[in-house]
Amino acid sequence: YRLLEIVRQFAHERLEEAGETQEYERRHLHHFIDVAETAEPLLRSLEQLRWHQRLKAEIGNFLSALRRNVQDGGGLTAEGRHLAAALGYWWPVFSGRFHEARFWLEAAAGEGSEPVDESAARASLWCSWMAYDRNDFDEAERRSRLALSGLPKPSWHAAFASFMNAFAPALPREDVAEVERVLKEGRTWFAEAGEAEWGDALMSLGQSDIARITGRLDGAEEANHHALAVARRIGDELLQAFALVNLGHLILDREDAEEAAPYFEEAIAIARRLDNLWVLGYCLAGLGRLAVARKEWRRGARVLSAATGFYDRIGARLQIQDQKSFDVAAAAARRALGEKAFEREWQVGWNMSLPEAIRTALGGNGRSSGLTKRQMEVALLVANGLSNREIAEQLVISEHTAARHVEHILARLRLSSRVQIATWMLRRD
Repeated sequence: YRLLEIVRQFAHERLEEAGETQEYERRHLHHFIDVAETAEPLLRSLEQLRWHQRLKAEIGNFLSALRRNVQDGGGLTAEGRHLAAALGYWWPVFSGRFHEARFWLEAAAGEGSEPVDESAARASLWCSWMAYDRNDFDEAERRSRLALSGLPKPSWHAAFASFMNAFAPALPREDVAEVERVLKEGRTWFAEAGEAEWGDALMSLGQSDIARITGRLDGAEEANHHALAVARRIGDELLQAFALVNLGHLILDREDAEEAAPYFEEAIAIARRLDNLWVLGYCLAGLGRLAVARKEWRRGARVLSAATGFYDRIGARLQIQDQKSFDVAAAAARRALGEKAFEREWQVGWNMSLPEAIRTALGGNGRSSGLTKRQMEVALLVANGLSNREIAEQLVISEHTAARHVEHILARLRLSSRVQIATWMLRRD
């Protein structure tokens, strides 16, 4: 339920007349600090969707509390810093709302050589993550170093800051040995903070980044499958989406368009459910590449442009391991369409709303069943009662690949068991 604005204003005037405004604003701020602090660890749990929806519904309250706590120089009061920092994981990472998040988290972090308190240190951590996303690795390292100087250890925040401080400078240098050392230590940092499995998934995603940048696609794929398995086990859908998007891009790198599609489609379903703008942008970029790989040049140009425009509007960028392949796909569409036609389609895509872009990106992805030819073969064998090992032998593929096909079929058809696949096939026949 929401108050009508005129009723809210009337009530506020009555508070002022009673001389109680300051007291109730203080209570309001403390209540929403408690809400944000309660939510932060639960955003990494099976309850993440419920708490994301709660935070999203309260954004007006968060913003009004923050605005009341802006100081003359543009910084925030101690309590304002506390609220902004408590929202630090949700705002940029979980929601992907970079512009708004960056404004308030930079105000909370300040620009000094040392954070003034733990809240400023936590805000610096998320400023570091946003700088990393913009490929500003020096700023990411600087911010994470400041964060580490003010965070208690061991803690999830300190583990994340330690990871960012070492990973941000090592990745762009393609220093494989250093990155591997960081990832090994990172698992220890998160384990000490009581977040071993979550940290394992995050380190595996980092492992996939360095493997992909250095051309080791097998290693990148293996690391992402591990991250996906851990994320599914602990129920963290956001980490699942990160891994699925990475896998889609990796399989496109292998020039296997049909096998890439299910990864992007499952990721975009999660991103829409979580309303994560950052992941949606990556899904659009991947689906644009997918359309180009299928030689659907006009749709590819539109979706690639929509992804670029969307990222520009939310204040994010493609990371270095994805920008190169994105540019290759855009160049291929430009050559195929010719300069004028390409620019026309690019302009159409740039002006698309997000729902339009998603509809365009998902359009024409395969048959009415939604399954690829190979997935239909696997579904038929599942319906005939074959195990993953027997499917692998029948199709001359690895058992791991067979299991992956079954996972994709379940996700694509929104089913939960092999029996349901068999029922679906019977109905289809």
